[in-house]
Amino acid sequence: MASVKTLTIETRAKGGTGPARATRRSGLIPGVLYGTGIDPLMVAIDAKTLKLELQDPYYHTKLYDLNIGSSNHRALMRDVQLNPVTDAPIHVDFLRVDPSSRITVDVLLKFINEDKSPGIKRGGVLNIVYHDLQLSCPVDSIPEQITIDLAGLEVGQSIHLEDITLPKGVQVAHAHRDYTLATIVAPSGLKSDSSTTTEEQEAPSTTEESK
Repeated sequence: MASVKTLTIETRAKGGTGPARATRRSGLIPGVLYGTGIDPLMVAIDAKTLKLELQDPYYHTKLYDLNIGSSNHRALMRDVQLNPVTDAPIHVDFLRVDPSSRITVDVLLKFINEDKSPGIKRGGVLNIVYHDLQLSCPVDSIPEQITIDLAGLEVGQSIHLEDITLPKGVQVAHAHRDYTLATIVAPSGLKSDSSTTTEEQEAPSTTEESK
């Protein structure tokens, strides 16, 4: 179930580079609120508040109740532009959503029980192919993350899309595809040792060649 956070933001009168810079100088981050067939609304959010929200790794699946004056809007934080030098947020997009509708979101994958994987215990390495999944789900039931259990996995074994169980009402956006999410691979040193051993076994000895 997606969590809901209330934020108070304000509208801004003008768009464009100059007004956006002025907004940032005043301690606010310019943004836009769009979606559900309503005209986009230029907004601004307190810079410290936004930075605090961005510390949450699941901010992109969190629902927000945006208080703008006397109105309230349910929304997702859809896109955040960062300064290429300082990584400070410089613009944010909020997507207005209908609580009774479905939406497609990227949900993080969390891999657990590495200490219970025999393959990893023997030196295998977890090779993560996908760090998130694009899911279709009800707006009021967006999962914060999808947990994948690594217990029992040996070197060479993989977790595929078909192996995971999704919450009720949640579907993979590309359900026709089945792909590998992660694999337990042998460490390079082990591979090299194995290859050397195999070559030594296959190569005839000098003594045998001279006979």
